[in-house]
Amino acid sequence: MHACFMIARLTFKQIQHAGLFSALFVSALLAISLSEFAATITITEQQSTQLGLLAAVLRLTGLLISAMLVININHNELNSGHTQLLLSTQINRSQLYFGKLLSTLLLSLTVALFSSLILLVYSQNNVLLYWGCSFFLELLLVNSMALWLAFGLRSSVLASLALLLFYLFARLADNLVQISQGPFFNPHSWLDQMALLFLTALSWLLPSLNHFALSQWLIQASTPLDHFYYSALEAVLYLLLLISATLIDLHRRVF
Repeated sequence: MHACFMIARLTFKQIQHAGLFSALFVSALLAISLSEFAATITITEQQSTQLGLLAAVLRLTGLLISAMLVININHNELNSGHTQLLLSTQINRSQLYFGKLLSTLLLSLTVALFSSLILLVYSQNNVLLYWGCSFFLELLLVNSMALWLAFGLRSSVLASLALLLFYLFARLADNLVQISQGPFFNPHSWLDQMALLFLTALSWLLPSLNHFALSQWLIQASTPLDHFYYSALEAVLYLLLLISATLIDLHRRVF
């Protein structure tokens, strides 16, 4: 357990030195500037537009910053031989992974708290707490996937592209299923049926990230609790699946 905490502390320090807080402050300035600009050109519902855009930009930039840091930091350690050096000591692969996972949890918590504090200036209601918790779970899911890809793929570019595809399909899978069942769907065409079957299977395999940290919650000042608890349960189950897959992959890998 001590080894896990040591690895988590060292990895999180590397993330900080890589420019975590600088990137977060730049993203916050970008989000605030865009939201203020949108409020000035909007005739009605200025506050709703400003709050929704601010939350959306903070969410997107927070996910991008944290995921890229996870991939780059772990790939640099693999390429520099630091990981191999750790494994040559009494630290085993499970301790290495859980230490990295703990640093990922700290990173996700930091980004979620930072974004929630920015939004606190614009929204002073209890819904922000649910939004922050949901955003933390989404960050933890995406960053855990980034950690798996960083260990599994030897190229940081391939890992980044794979993570981007995962995020896009996880966000759009439900919408793609609905589109495929639209007026152009031909039930007698085997191509349409295969496409619908593929998209339906994809929506079942991937987490529904389009249900996490919705800007709509902040705008309407209400959160459907059954919706929130369902997404939280989905996040926990998928996180357990990612942990198992990463541990299996890590134990099979030759360093």
